Amino acid sequence: MSRGEFVRRARSAALKLTVVVAAAIGVAAPATAQATVSQHGFFTTRDGTRLRYSVDRPDGPGPFPVLINYEGYGAGSSPGDNGVSTYEPRLLARGYAVVGVSVRGTGCSQGTFDPFAPTLGRDGYDAVEWAARQPWSNGRVGMIGVSFGGITQLPTAGQRPPHLRAIAPSSATSDLYRDVAYPGGILEYDFTFGWTAIQKSGYFEAVQNDPDPQCAALYAQHEAANAQYFIPALVLRNPFYDDANGLSPGWPQRAPAAAIPSIDVPTCLFNAWQDEQLPGRIFETLGFFRHPDRVWANFTNGNHGRDYYSASDQQMTLDFLDHFLRGVDNGFEQRIPHLTLAMETAIDRNGATNEPAWNVTRDSIDRLGAQPRPFYLGAPGRLTTGAPQTAQPGDTYAYPTPSSDVLEPGPTEGGHSMGQFTWKAPVPPGGAVAYTSAPLGHDLVVAGPGSLDLWLAPTATDTDVQATVTEVRPDGQEVYVQRGWLRASQRKLDPKLSTPLRPYETHLRADQQPLVPGQPTLMRVEIFPFAYAFRKGSRIRVWIEAPTGHTGFWAFTPTAHPGQNTVLHDPAHPSRLVLGALPGEVARAPLPACDTLRNEPCRSDPLAGP
Repeated sequence: MSRGEFVRRARSAALKLTVVVAAAIGVAAPATAQATVSQHGFFTTRDGTRLRYSVDRPDGPGPFPVLINYEGYGAGSSPGDNGVSTYEPRLLARGYAVVGVSVRGTGCSQGTFDPFAPTLGRDGYDAVEWAARQPWSNGRVGMIGVSFGGITQLPTAGQRPPHLRAIAPSSATSDLYRDVAYPGGILEYDFTFGWTAIQKSGYFEAVQNDPDPQCAALYAQHEAANAQYFIPALVLRNPFYDDANGLSPGWPQRAPAAAIPSIDVPTCLFNAWQDEQLPGRIFETLGFFRHPDRVWANFTNGNHGRDYYSASDQQMTLDFLDHFLRGVDNGFEQRIPHLTLAMETAIDRNGATNEPAWNVTRDSIDRLGAQPRPFYLGAPGRLTTGAPQTAQPGDTYAYPTPSSDVLEPGPTEGGHSMGQFTWKAPVPPGGAVAYTSAPLGHDLVVAGPGSLDLWLAPTATDTDVQATVTEVRPDGQEVYVQRGWLRASQRKLDPKLSTPLRPYETHLRADQQPLVPGQPTLMRVEIFPFAYAFRKGSRIRVWIEAPTGHTGFWAFTPTAHPGQNTVLHDPAHPSRLVLGALPGEVARAPLPACDTLRNEPCRSDPLAGP
């Protein structure tokens, strides 16, 4: 696919998020909405950089609580940018001032854009304290935003601005290396490259529409400084987690989750497991919050910014902000569980968009209670609950061979994701092996990350593995559930961070280990976190293949080592899939109709007989 096509699709997806999201929920502002006063300007950070801001506030003396939308598109020129317009009329009617701030080096803000460097949090701190000092502010400041505007809230809150009272990040990510640029150690080029294009186009459009004539000149200044930008300087030159080829600070210091242990304000998180841009691996960092009793986290199947399409999730966000910024006694802390897994969120359920069939809840974000449940790979193409007891021949597939596409970005006019069509294409032959369980005798509800503990005998010195978990329903339909990836030469684990359910590779350059052709090698592939109800009578399946198809907005660069991979499953090489079972949980709703769930498409079972 051409670079132009990456950019076209990226821009299309961004517009869908920033425009369609704002109009998708038919929840109008209350009739009592006040007239609005708007203003624009610049404030100066501690190092002298001038950042562009915009403010919409009720027409009146105030003072008002403040919500900041801090991102790298066009918030400095329009506070409702990138989806926050979904909330803005209701926020103004409730008496909030809504502030947009452009990240340094973007929009009309001065400086060089250094993606997710420490300046991001420091500038966010300065923005919060600047807003708290304004005559129209009552000094109680919160943050709101999705995607880029969700990510920025973590390093800002980690700086602990004295006047920050609460944050509400949606669709944030935790680790730029593992979650975005190199999942499993493999370069992901489609979203990574495409995001660069939409980010630049987003703030360029903001400059064009900004009323201040200074903006064009500031834009020209920082674009000259941004010549190296995200892709060449940061991503392509630094394929390992500890690389520093012009990367300062490094990947670990740029991880948004690095700020989580320092956050002490109430936090309301929304993320989607199958987010086509930033999948919900932030789930694995929930235990890092230093005040678990001040965090409310909601995860579900679905798409990027999914909660911005949901009336109930919007109401929860408004209740959270009202409680912690306006002091409204709405019982939020008593009635909202700290961890919610919204199960089987539907594209449309009885006229309601993005609403779940039921919820799995926990009173603490670190009390999921998932228990490792192994399923062993065996011949012929079976998943069994017992380890192999006899010698079995392995199963061989060719690498790299095209694999199935799923979850291409962007909804259709009917509200369905493109994945509902790409997933239905025939499975390319010769490039995958699959293992399927017997029909389940009872419901199995799983949540969290999983692990494919894979014994592989390659013919090359390196290979990439994609593991795809699906459900084969009693009606003969196969449902996409989740995927994981690994570059085999980067299989070395961090023993302190790895668990039976989550392999955690170091991805350090010195830990790279080439494969020995023909030698069986154990590698653990992380299945990204998800929650799913496999129903009685359904079968669990795992596909093992090359990551050569699209997964949402993600596409991978394969190794330059074609060959044959043989999956082993015998007593000496017990390959297995390990999922996190939730004891006592059962499906609390009927089996949903195919292609009604958000980002979990169906297809006819490609392995079924004629």
